[in-house]
Amino acid sequence: MSLRRSAASRVLRPARRRPRADPAMPTINIVFLLLLFFLLAGTLTAPGESEIDPARVGAEAGERLPRPLLAITEDGALSLDGRTIARAELAEAIAGLTAPDGGDTPILYVLAARDLAGSVLVQILGEASAAGAATSLVVLNAGGGQASP
Repeated sequence: MSLRRSAASRVLRPARRRPRADPAMPTINIVFLLLLFFLLAGTLTAPGESEIDPARVGAEAGERLPRPLLAITEDGALSLDGRTIARAELAEAIAGLTAPDGGDTPILYVLAARDLAGSVLVQILGEASAAGAATSLVVLNAGGGQASP
């Protein structure tokens, strides 16, 4: 009898279900970690480290620069090997250039002023390419003992 009483006194409870984790939780964790990474990586460089100081050209550097040299001033005026040309004459001036080593495409070296707008430079380079010249930008080092990267 005692066995019956103990078995009858037991109340069967339904098994507890474990709460299921949200399937989006790992994705949220990864996005959060990426957000933290990019926030930290963005602050590792000090302000000013990525700034570029464009070159300044003095009159004495002119003899050592490659030829044919297209110099562009701050206001977009052009001079090809020291001779001032209009922007409309650029294609004609490029047509008169000879290619090095008997090749088909002449190389035009471009020296832009430090205050020239980037959009003007891109337009002029596009016009030179359309006229059939390969362009190469000339970059000068000030020579102050500090090499540019």
